[in-house]
Amino acid sequence: MTIRNLAAAAIISLCIFTNKVCFAQLSTSDLSIGGVRLNQNFSEVKSIYGDPVSVRTPAGYGKIYSFAKNGTVFDVHVNRSNVVKGVKISGNNGLVLDPSGIKSGSPLNAVTEYYGNPDRREASKAENGQELLILTYQNLNKGILNELSFYIDSASGQVVTIHFDEYYG
Repeated sequence: MTIRNLAAAAIISLCIFTNKVCFAQLSTSDLSIGGVRLNQNFSEVKSIYGDPVSVRTPAGYGKIYSFAKNGTVFDVHVNRSNVVKGVKISGNNGLVLDPSGIKSGSPLNAVTEYYGNPDRREASKAENGQELLILTYQNLNKGILNELSFYIDSASGQVVTIHFDEYYG
């Protein structure tokens, strides 16, 4: 009886520690969408996508530049030094999150299979009434927090928005 219990405990422990979905996995190499990556010089972004269609100044710092791609708009957040600190894509514009290949329309299980369980999971309602599940993955390194969030339509179970940003403090 004791050997059977010990064997069962060993198998359960092995399953828990080797299960890819147990722990969130995020590195700075994951923070790249459509050739736009974290800490990239903004001039490189303009060389890929041309001039932005609009510019706005957020409450925090820097600027947010909006670019048109396949009938949708995606935003690039830059700091005062014109370095990319965030990207947000919404809609099916063909842009893919590198290296996972996740994009607008990808299923929820593709996100959790690649990144594991999120650091934060919350429900939200969009302005248009759409029910959303937001999965957020985080990486804290030397006081800098990188966050990658997936906004998933609760009805379809598909990604509708991908957003990454960098925060200090």
